[in-house]
Amino acid sequence: MTAKLTLSINPTVVSHAKRYAKQQGVSLSRLVEVYLASLLEQPAAAALPPLTASLRGLLNKAGTGTYRKHLARKYLRDPRFPFCADLTSLPPAPYHESSMK
Repeated sequence: MTAKLTLSINPTVVSHAKRYAKQQGVSLSRLVEVYLASLLEQPAAAALPPLTASLRGLLNKAGTGTYRKHLARKYLRDPRFPFCADLTSLPPAPYHESSMK
């Protein structure tokens, strides 16, 4: 059984959709029906565990510099890396003559 549906769509979109449907060998109604059905069949996003959900978006408030400082404090506590104190001067990337050929 089918039901009638009236939609208000931009005329340009309608003409492109009609052309696409014709190229695919289906009616515009069938094209819309298949699309809407595919939306309903998509699995719902899995709910995050409570701890993970509480952390979501936390780093959005921190800038890149803050994150780099955090990483430096966490991973580069070695005295061989004095540049980690202020992160204003990072050592140059490794240079290999073979990469210049």
